[in-house]
Amino acid sequence: MERCLVAGVWSRERVQVQRISTEYTTVSDLINEEENTWKEDVICELFEEDDARRILTIPLSNCVQDDRWVWRGDNSGVYTTKNRYKWLMTEATNTTNRESTLQITTLKTYYTKLWNLQIAINIKITLWRTTNNYMPTLQVLQNRKFAVTNQCPVCGAGEETVEYGFRDFARSQGRSF
Repeated sequence: MERCLVAGVWSRERVQVQRISTEYTTVSDLINEEENTWKEDVICELFEEDDARRILTIPLSNCVQDDRWVWRGDNSGVYTTKNRYKWLMTEATNTTNRESTLQITTLKTYYTKLWNLQIAINIKITLWRTTNNYMPTLQVLQNRKFAVTNQCPVCGAGEETVEYGFRDFARSQGRSF
C-alpha cells in the first residue's frame, strides 16, 4: 500500500471523507415551482434559523427566470476581489461608530501590510483566508450545513478548526514545533 501525507502525518490508512450534499446548488432548487413558494422544510434544514427566517421573507417573482450571479458593489455588475475590498472599505468608512472606525482602520493597516509582504501569493491568500475564517475546515463546513461532524478525521481528538489544524493537531499527536 502506498504511503501518503495527510495533515502532516505519514499514514497508510485512508481518511474518512464526509458526504457533502450537492443536491441544492441554485436558488431555484429552493423554490416549489408548482406553487411558486419557498421550500420551507429544505431552507430550515440547510440554513441557520435566523438566515432561514430572512430567506423566507424574500418575495418570489411571478415570472420564471434563470439564476444568475449579480454583484451590486459597482456599476459593472462583475465581482472582483478588488471591488469587494473597495466596497467593504467604503461601507466601513460610512459608519459613525468610533469603535467600528478604529477596527476598520486596524483592518486596513493589516491588509495593506499583508498584501505588501514579500512572500509567495499562495501564502498571502492562505493568511487572508485564515483571518476571515474562509478555510474549508470541517467546523466551517458544518456551520454551512455541508458536513455532518466537525471532528478531525485523522485523530478524532478535537474539532477541525483553523487553530486545531495549525496549532493543536501536532500537540494531540505528541509533537511540537
